[in-house]
Order: sequence, then C-alpha cells, then structure tokens
Amino acid sequence: MVRALFLSCSIWLKRKTLYLCQKEYQNIRGMKKIFSFVLFLALAVGVKAQSSEELMKQSVRYLIGDGVPQSEAEFQKLYAKAVEAGTQVIEGPDYVKLQQMENPEQQVVNLLTSYADKENINAMYQLGVFYRQGRGVEKSIPQAQKWFTKAANLGHANSQYQLGNMYSFSEIKSATPDADALKWWRKAAAQGHADALFSVGVCYLNGDGVKASKTEAIKWLKKAAAKGHEDAKEELKGLGQ
Repeated sequence: MVRALFLSCSIWLKRKTLYLCQKEYQNIRGMKKIFSFVLFLALAVGVKAQSSEELMKQSVRYLIGDGVPQSEAEFQKLYAKAVEAGTQVIEGPDYVKLQQMENPEQQVVNLLTSYADKENINAMYQLGVFYRQGRGVEKSIPQAQKWFTKAANLGHANSQYQLGNMYSFSEIKSATPDADALKWWRKAAAQGHADALFSVGVCYLNGDGVKASKTEAIKWLKKAAAKGHEDAKEELKGLGQ
C-alpha cells in the first residue's frame, strides 16, 4: 500500500515537473520572439530607414568636408549609425544574438580611397591617418607617408605637420631626420598651424635640424602661444617670458 502510494506520488511529481519545464520553455520561446521583434524595431527606427551603405557614405562626407562642414563629431555619430544599421539579428532554435558588419573601418578606407583618387586632399590626409594607425587596413608607414606627402604637396597643413612628426619619430628612415622634420613643420607653420609653430620653436630651442637660437625659439613659441598652444606658454614661462 505504502509502496503503491509512493510510486503514484513519484509519477505525479515527474509529470508536474515536465509540465512546468515545457511551460517555461514556451515562455522562453515567446520572450525570444518578443526580444527579436524589439531588436528589429530598434534597428529599423533608430537608423530612420537608411541603409548602412548610405549612412557610411554620409559619415565619410563629414570626415572630409565633402559638400558639408567638416566635422569629426558628425562622422562619429553617422559612423555609429551605419554600424548599427549593418547589424543583423540572428535567431537560432534557442538563442538570439546580434551580428555586426564585418570590418566597418575597411568600408571607410574604401570610400576615402575613392575620394583621394579624385584629388580630395582631406581624404588623402585621412588615408594617411588610417594607414599610420592600422585602422581598417594593415598598418603601413609607406602608405601613410605616400598619402600624407600627396596632400602635403597640395598645401594640406595637417599632412605637412604629420610628415614632420613621422621624420621626428624615425617612422620614416632618413639620414637627416631632424632637418626633414623641421622642413615639413616650417611649411605647416607658415599656414599658422599651432602645433607646427610650437615644434619649430622647440627645434630652435634644442638645436634640432638647425643652429640653436633662443631668440628664434622665443619668436616661434610666442606665435604658437598666441594661438592658444598651452605647451608653448609653459615653455615661454621657463624661458622667463
């Protein structure tokens, strides 16, 4: 009698447990579908029905100032939206996950290259940055030098300044790195580039690539300081100015 009662209770418990498990699984499946739908709506509404390709093109236009004001902030915002728009919801039998687009920075590099091939100097500069940092492409100092030089020869001050830095940091091999760095910094400084003005001043202060001259150093540092360069101001204080 007791044994029969025990078996009956055991069977009831197993059935009850199975029923609860099945119910919980159905709830999970239901939640998974709801989650998938919410993700779909978030992605669809968040990008205002624009494709990732369209958003990526817009972001690069802001990066290089093509028909719009050049803005790093707008580039970052639209780039983030492009990545979001390229994100897919992958639904499995018992999971939901997000799969982002592969190497979105490579898409930026491709777009920059197409602009640079049309002589857009801002695109050339940005390609130099991407290759120097290895963003979206394999890091390549020769490629960075190539694109910076192209833009620099067309009068792009930031490219001239970065070339000076690359010589100064021995990223570009040269028998006269200090003199080569100073040459490019001078070009950028002639356009009022504050960091370049400061670098020229430091060259005169330390005698890097040029005969040391405190008078010349102060002259260039004052020019940089007048543009709000904080390091230049500190150097001038140390020089009693």
